Amino acid sequence: MNIPDLPVEYFKILAEQAVFISAFLGGISATILVTFIITNNDKKVFKYMMLFAAIAAVSFIVAIFGMTKIQLLLAPDSPYEHIKAQLVFPRVVGGLSFYSGINSLLVVISLSGWLRSKRLGIITTILGVIAIVLTFSLT
Repeated sequence: MNIPDLPVEYFKILAEQAVFISAFLGGISATILVTFIITNNDKKVFKYMMLFAAIAAVSFIVAIFGMTKIQLLLAPDSPYEHIKAQLVFPRVVGGLSFYSGINSLLVVISLSGWLRSKRLGIITTILGVIAIVLTFSLT
């Protein structure tokens, strides 16, 4: 994998922002998951929401560690050698986990309306699909 020659400062800022966003959204995902765990609901859609909330929470935790590794590698006076080669794995894992978390959380939001009615389910699904498309188009 070839890493483009972007300034180190860019990667530092990117990793810092990804850690902040992942911590925030991971906390939200974990809170939603705990709420699901204590709720007694046997609907199939509810089980899928619970599954995707768990995927989102775990994905954001992994993203935090991946992006923190990037911050450590790029820190001033870092003891690591061959930093460019060592950035590949945390970038790939952190980036994929970040987007997996975002999309899993959007799936939870998309499915949420189906717990109430078909009409609301269609609306929330449309909103979720739009959000997923916009998320991918902005990156």
